[in-house]
Amino acid sequence: MTRSTILIRPLMAVVIVVTVVTVALSGCLGGGDTTPPPGTHTVDIISSGYGGFAFDPSSLTIHLGENVTWTNNAGVDHTVVSDNSADPFNSGILAIGHSFTHEFNTIGVFPYHCSLHPTMTGTVTVIA
Repeated sequence: MTRSTILIRPLMAVVIVVTVVTVALSGCLGGGDTTPPPGTHTVDIISSGYGGFAFDPSSLTIHLGENVTWTNNAGVDHTVVSDNSADPFNSGILAIGHSFTHEFNTIGVFPYHCSLHPTMTGTVTVIA
């Protein structure tokens, strides 16, 4: 064997291993698929007329065990904070483009608001 062959074989082996691991991990980590799983409902945080903001839709009915994902599509930070202690949730600050998901495991009516903009309110109703 030549000296270059001795050096190239280990390098090729490393390249092959890295490629295989990258392909395997991209499949395990979702491979860039951003489609929400079944049973996930979406609420957009939007700018509404006259400099206001809103949850869209502001009222949502879902089934027990389903998720709601709120996405901040407005031009400023927001939060999503529950007003019902039976199933509390708090997104913390959601920067522009960021999302928060909560799974609802209790039947009932769950009002929520944005703590930074208290006039922004919404309701999730969970049925069996």
